[in-house]
Amino acid sequence: MIVTSAELDSPGLRFTSAKGRWVLFATILGSGIAFLDGSVVNVALPSIGRDFHVGLADLQWTVTSYTLTLSAFLLLGGSLGDRYGRRFTYQINLLIFGIASFVAAFAPNMDTLNLVRFVMGLGLGAEIGISTDKLHARGPCGVKELTSYKYVVYGAGHVRQ
Repeated sequence: MIVTSAELDSPGLRFTSAKGRWVLFATILGSGIAFLDGSVVNVALPSIGRDFHVGLADLQWTVTSYTLTLSAFLLLGGSLGDRYGRRFTYQINLLIFGIASFVAAFAPNMDTLNLVRFVMGLGLGAEIGISTDKLHARGPCGVKELTSYKYVVYGAGHVRQ
């Protein structure tokens, strides 16, 4: 089922409908990428350090360049979604993240990896901002609490690691 941008941005879209459930599914799946990416990189840090022959300071930049831009672009993503349409902006930012992830897999050195992680954080930060905006703007009672809880858990996961 294809949800058009006009339907997504209309106030009549409810999560009790089939289209609303697809929007909720795509939003949760897209935001889940942030959890997955953060976890995978944290687990892979020792291997990355060995492969690139770098120390702890460079490895810290691998994590910091991603999380810094991710958090910095949360608000910008919501603003871009309001200006250019949530669906279009959401898709563009997922595309940015996907291309950057592909490039990161073949990064020849640590500087390239850190730069690509910066771009990944940019794309995913804006995407999460849009997904949260979609749920808050269209969600029934309970969905707003779900998105708030999601970010508490996300923050706790990064503090723990």
